[in-house]
Amino acid sequence: MRWRPLPRRTALAALAAAAALTLGAPRTDAIVCNTPCTPSGSDKVVLALYYNHAMADHITAAHGDSITTATNEGYVFVRNEAIVYKNYKPGLIPLRLMKSADDYFTVASGVLLQGAYIQAAWKLRRIEGWIHPTQVSGTVPIFMFYSFARNDFMLTATAAGIASARAAGYEDMGIQGFVFPAP
Repeated sequence: MRWRPLPRRTALAALAAAAALTLGAPRTDAIVCNTPCTPSGSDKVVLALYYNHAMADHITAAHGDSITTATNEGYVFVRNEAIVYKNYKPGLIPLRLMKSADDYFTVASGVLLQGAYIQAAWKLRRIEGWIHPTQVSGTVPIFMFYSFARNDFMLTATAAGIASARAAGYEDMGIQGFVFPAP
């Protein structure tokens, strides 16, 4: 029997069920900038959320090339979501920007990267930064949300992002790791 990928909606529903975690209390003290900010300290970079209205798609990026690609493809800056490490340090996990034919997906969880469907449909674009797998002093959770209606992933660590995702009907797919609050 020849292998056939599951329909995207079925595969994502299975991943959502497998990865679901209980949301913690939303943060209310994050400061949101109107334009991308530069963090202090050379070993970290700001992770920002962008949105493409025509495609109803989010991209969460920190790497200059990812931001340039996103803006060239019609994505507009929404808010700074977090601060992440630029380079690997022992104990950190990668925050991967994945790309399919028509979508972006920023993820750290190995659970969401498992399965033949994801491996066949999504390709690694680049590592956007490095995050903590468990909470350490000064960090907050970064959450993954998914909208079946929009077929869109959204990664957020701010109270505004969490509220926006919930208001738009996105489903919680769990905590991806822990990051420093956005400036």
